[in-house]
Amino acid sequence: MNNKLLSIILFFFLFTGNLFSQVEIKVNDNRRISVNDTLEISISLEKYLDNYSIDQILKDPNRANYLDLKFEGVQIVKDTISYEENSREGRWWERTVDVDANSRFLGNNSDEDFIRLNQDGNNKLKFKYKSNMRISDLFDLRENEYLNKINFSLAFSSTDYILLNRDVICADMKSSVPNFKVIECVFEFFMSDKVNIDHSKKMFLSNAVKNNLNKILEENTKDLMNSPPLGEAGLGGPIFEDFNNDGIRDLIARIYTYGVGAVTRNLSNE
Repeated sequence: MNNKLLSIILFFFLFTGNLFSQVEIKVNDNRRISVNDTLEISISLEKYLDNYSIDQILKDPNRANYLDLKFEGVQIVKDTISYEENSREGRWWERTVDVDANSRFLGNNSDEDFIRLNQDGNNKLKFKYKSNMRISDLFDLRENEYLNKINFSLAFSSTDYILLNRDVICADMKSSVPNFKVIECVFEFFMSDKVNIDHSKKMFLSNAVKNNLNKILEENTKDLMNSPPLGEAGLGGPIFEDFNNDGIRDLIARIYTYGVGAVTRNLSNE
């Protein structure tokens, strides 16, 4: 019984020792992240001093060391509308679509696919990064777009001047708080405030476009009909564009699904 108890206690200490030997990571001081904030990341290897000397952690403590986080992608979605047409009707539907915005980050980051955490002052085991612009500007967040998540990973080149095994460091990079998650050197940053522009100009058409087509067609074909028109006129393949550059979007579409009823007169060759 005593041996079992000793084994349980030993396992508990080994487990908790591993649990609390994590690399210390902070993102925006562990506050919830807004797209209107700058991105601030700090990584500390100071806890390794409990078991290693600084000469065992860094190959050259006298040089300026750094850690690089490689950009793996961003998840941005956009509210939009799309038109669907079948044999019976055509309708506008609200849609949320993915936006390919990875190139925006590169364009705002000097065409580099990584961010660099430099040593924090005289502390050789603490590394820090702060963006020079808001997160929304870093990704050119536009109207009706939502920034959900940013992904990074610890670049292999970052550990060139660190003596500790990369697998050891990655195993100790474990954190999960509301604004970010880190597992095995993979970082996920989550936005609590996902938009930076009020959606004042957002336009969704949940119903068919209103038009006076029926009235126009009835007036111009009433002398041909002895019965009401068959069905209502509809718009097919509509295109929205400001064709005359007056700041107002114009609508161009074809007319379909309209019957004029029975013809009551014989038409001559003339």
